[in-house]
Amino acid sequence: MNESPNNPNSPETPEVPVPEPGFVHRMSRTQKILGWIWLPMYLLVVPLAIEFFNYGNPGVLSEGTANLAAYGVSAVALGLIMFRYWRADFEALLDRPGRAVLSALLAMAVNYALSMAVTLLLYALIGDELENPNNAEMINIARNDYGAIKAAAVFLAPIVEETLFRGLIFGSIRPKHRVLAYVVSALAFCLLHVWQYVLISGDFSLLIYSLQYVPSAVALAYCYERSGSIWTPILLHIILNAMAFTVIL
Repeated sequence: MNESPNNPNSPETPEVPVPEPGFVHRMSRTQKILGWIWLPMYLLVVPLAIEFFNYGNPGVLSEGTANLAAYGVSAVALGLIMFRYWRADFEALLDRPGRAVLSALLAMAVNYALSMAVTLLLYALIGDELENPNNAEMINIARNDYGAIKAAAVFLAPIVEETLFRGLIFGSIRPKHRVLAYVVSALAFCLLHVWQYVLISGDFSLLIYSLQYVPSAVALAYCYERSGSIWTPILLHIILNAMAFTVIL
């Protein structure tokens, strides 16, 4: 009797390869909406509220403690909003730890290569008088409040920034347009580190220092995209910030 072509045990039935899963964004629609609502709160409302508190209560919060408080408020708010997203992505990390490690290593290589290119570009444009205002501010704060600013920059900032800039911005755009996701998330992340100095000083030439954050913005987005878990770029961001903190201080 002839084998049926619909019989899965038939030797004539070809094996269909199972494709590797593409980018998976586990953030729910409600979480995205609440995340987009919280983004301007993180950028403007929380810092201004802390500044207003400091103005009315001088000397209560040091600059380092104020930074720690701002990131702490956002971390708590995002924890309430994104808990299920964080949990799902943490389970994904545990399911494929080898992929997470490889993604982080490749992202570090991307970051190093792009950092060298950006450094050469900046030297060509403005010479050796590089003075990143964000780094200078960090150094000034650390002289008086090392522990608080280190906790904010190394531990809380990666959780908050990765959830918003990679998880929310990159993750929301990536299913529709990959290149646009990289461009928009990188642009937002780079401007995050310099816009306030431009606003305060009125010196738009400071925008050039946003180029220094392009390598990490691209590398962290690549790390998230390839690993499939937001916790991989969070951990990588912690490592990068710890290394940068050691260098500049």
